[in-house]
Amino acid sequence: MPDVIERYPKAEFAGCVIVPEERIYFATGKVESGIAKWACQNNECRHRWW
Repeated sequence: MPDVIERYPKAEFAGCVIVPEERIYFATGKVESGIAKWACQNNECRHRWW
């Protein structure tokens, strides 16, 4: 797996589990669900990009 981590350094690897999440889309105020493309690896930030 190290080669995959090098290819996708911003990806958050969590084994074989994919967890859908809900968020409020700030532009419309509507609730959306889906899977984040990647998350900040800084434990203080953890911002998620959709």
